[in-house]
Amino acid sequence: MANTIKDPRIRRWATLGLFVACALLLLKIVLNAVGVLGGPSSTVTSAPASPSADSSAARAASSLASSPVPIGTSAAELHLDELAQLNERPLPDFQRNPFQYGPTPQEIKAQQQAEELAKNPPPPVAPPPPPVPFAAIGYQQSAAGQRTAYLCVMGAGAATPGTPAAPGGHCAEDQAPYAVREGQEFGQHFKVLRITDSMVEVEDESYHQTVQLPFPQ
Repeated sequence: MANTIKDPRIRRWATLGLFVACALLLLKIVLNAVGVLGGPSSTVTSAPASPSADSSAARAASSLASSPVPIGTSAAELHLDELAQLNERPLPDFQRNPFQYGPTPQEIKAQQQAEELAKNPPPPVAPPPPPVPFAAIGYQQSAAGQRTAYLCVMGAGAATPGTPAAPGGHCAEDQAPYAVREGQEFGQHFKVLRITDSMVEVEDESYHQTVQLPFPQ
C-alpha cells in the first residue's frame, strides 16, 4: 500500500481535489443523460426526411413540368366555358321550396283531413223546422173546469209566429180561428197537449217539435 500522507495540510488539499473531481465527473454524467451535451446518449437528433413526403413532392413537380399551361391560353376562359355548360342544364324538379321549412306533423295531418273531407263531403244539414203558424187568442173554461183555447192563423203582418196575438192584424182575416181542447188534433199535423191559464202547448207532429203559445195579457 502507498504511504500515508502525514502532513495534514497536504492531506486536506488532496481530499478537496478528489471531491471536486468526483463532482465534475457526476455533473458530466448528468448532462450527458439529459442530452445537453452532444454525446452518444443525446436524445436530440435530427429526424430524417420522410420518404413519402419526398415522393409526393417529386410527383407534384413532375406533374407541373409535364403539363404546363400553354402560352396564350387563359385558365379563366376554360372555367367560363364550364360555367356556361352548367347554366344550360335544366333545373332539378324540387318537391318543395328549399328555402322554406317543411310542414309539421300537425299540418300534414290537417291537410290529409281536408283532402279526405273534400273527397267525401258530409251530407247537407237538414233545414230547421218551420215555425208553428198559430197565435193564442184566449181561452174559455166550462163549469166542469174544461178549457177551450182559441188559436188563429198568423197573417202577413205578424212579426214572429207563436207570439201572442194582439189587436192590429196579427191573425189572418181570411182564416177562421180554431177552438181546440187538450188532446185534440187540428190543422192537419198539430196537436194540443195542454192548456193552462197563461198558454197553450202545441206539438208539430211532422217535425216532432213542441211550442208554447202564450195568451195575450
